[in-house]
Amino acid sequence: MTASSESPIDETSSQISSDSTDSCLTTPDPTIMAGFWGELLASEIYLLEQWNASSSESPIAQRDRLFRDYVQMGVAGRWRYHQAAESGDYERPTVDQITLLEGVRTVEQRATAMLVARGHHRAWLRIDYEAEWQPDPRRNPMDEHTEDVLARATSNNHTKVDFLFLNDRDLYAYKDWHELLTCIPEVLDSHMGPKMPWQYRQKINEVKTKAMNDCQMSSEDMHEYIRADGHWAWVTGILWVHDKKTTQSGDINLIWMDEYGRAVREARLGSELALCFDFPSPDMRNAWWTMAKEGEKYEGGQWPETSVDALYSGDILARSYLQN
Repeated sequence: MTASSESPIDETSSQISSDSTDSCLTTPDPTIMAGFWGELLASEIYLLEQWNASSSESPIAQRDRLFRDYVQMGVAGRWRYHQAAESGDYERPTVDQITLLEGVRTVEQRATAMLVARGHHRAWLRIDYEAEWQPDPRRNPMDEHTEDVLARATSNNHTKVDFLFLNDRDLYAYKDWHELLTCIPEVLDSHMGPKMPWQYRQKINEVKTKAMNDCQMSSEDMHEYIRADGHWAWVTGILWVHDKKTTQSGDINLIWMDEYGRAVREARLGSELALCFDFPSPDMRNAWWTMAKEGEKYEGGQWPETSVDALYSGDILARSYLQN
């Protein structure tokens, strides 16, 4: 997996100035930055591969479009980029390419992406700014100095970071939380990291098989509940959202999402409880999961098709592609 050699990245880089309102960059310690771009994330490999320097779009608009496409590729489509990122099988970014990447995400946004991509951290996104609100600074690592955030993201000691606060009116005054995925698509992998396509499919198939067997031994009025009980198998990412309802009631929206960024379930939780809670896996059958509202594609115990289902379809060649 290599970045496209046909894309004149240097032309695009010249479009991005350091004082651009789109970039909002900071200047961290150069010794930290030396390791910051030592490796690319899967989404960045895809971005450089697909980048069109001749596009009339602004850099941020093109980033949004490409990351939106990246999200819609699902677990199966993104897997080869995760493999390339993990193995290092891609061309090292040039200075011009790094300039491009610096222009489409802030240092803090990329640090957050690096953390959540590991699958052990979850982001807290604030999208409503109509009223003053300040999170507890003791639980807000994003309030700390940029260098500290970078050190956490680039270190190998797996320092525990409970919450990553995305709290900036200029960057995150979204109409809907889904917009974050066009900036930090790594949120899709925040539940235990990127999914191997064949393992993702196997887990879902096991859940389906068990549910169908249970349905045969249960009354019809229990079938919807039994089918819905296995929705945890579709979950790939998790996100806390402070939206307008949060500002009004104080209840945080906890979202479990699938490979396409669609809500599997959502639960409104008191902010104090949410701050103190050590988030468990959805398959632990915790009360938050069982009380949560089902997402549109999962209502009534529906089982949405996955990207892996579409690629397999009994095709031996597809299986070979996914496993190599």
